[in-house]
Amino acid sequence: MHSGVPKAEARAWARQVLKAQTEWPSEGVCAVLSSLPELQKAPRLALFTPRPWEVDLRSLWALKPNGCVFPRVVAKNRMEFFPVRSLEELRPGFGGILEPPLTNPVRDWGENDLFLVPGLAFDAFMARVGSGAGFYDRYLALLISRFYGVCWSSQLSKEPLDQDPNDVRMGAVITEKGAIFRGQVRP
Repeated sequence: MHSGVPKAEARAWARQVLKAQTEWPSEGVCAVLSSLPELQKAPRLALFTPRPWEVDLRSLWALKPNGCVFPRVVAKNRMEFFPVRSLEELRPGFGGILEPPLTNPVRDWGENDLFLVPGLAFDAFMARVGSGAGFYDRYLALLISRFYGVCWSSQLSKEPLDQDPNDVRMGAVITEKGAIFRGQVRP
């Protein structure tokens, strides 16, 4: 059973919002993230390199240079995460997105590890609508770690977003305006 804004409609809405956006305050989102105790205590931090409309989180690498990992598409519908010793190791890969080298994939995720997850739209109920390929939902469904959605405040839907049974809900959604934890906002 589905309820909420259908995914196709949410994607179209988010693309229109992003097209109209004139400021891209990645620094503000990173400041909110770096102030979170959950990030500070996380043994491992899963970042992503941005597409043009996504938050650039690479500055967070400096907070945990030995604990940050990045995703890489390793098969048609599968990604894995790999550490990098330097951001210069990232090279264009799937869809032109910067990816880490194929060395030592992470297999031992823990409950305190923190995944920062991109998306086109999020809501206050921790629902996420991605680009539609399902990479993150398939990967995260197998883990017990923390998952925080990362986006611009303009990408937060005021309406609930439709979710399928295989969609993974976030533990929080982080924007340049603060962190939303299941309905509670922290500046």
